[in-house]
Amino acid sequence: MGKIHYNLKPMEAQKAINELCDYLLGEDWYVVDPLRPAQVNAIINAIIVDEIKAKYPPSDGGLIAKIRWLFDK
Repeated sequence: MGKIHYNLKPMEAQKAINELCDYLLGEDWYVVDPLRPAQVNAIINAIIVDEIKAKYPPSDGGLIAKIRWLFDK
């Protein structure tokens, strides 16, 4: 059975990405690449997702997916 979530407040997508970034990658994580202001959020969001996928195995793929993830690095 799933976890029951009490007292949660809705949040915008960008805030959710930023919170996941801080939680999973650390509050000190940052991007070194020089980016233009118009492309910052889209590029940084893609980098955040790529970093999380590189650090954490898929949760729903089972043991075989986790082993593939581990050795495909």
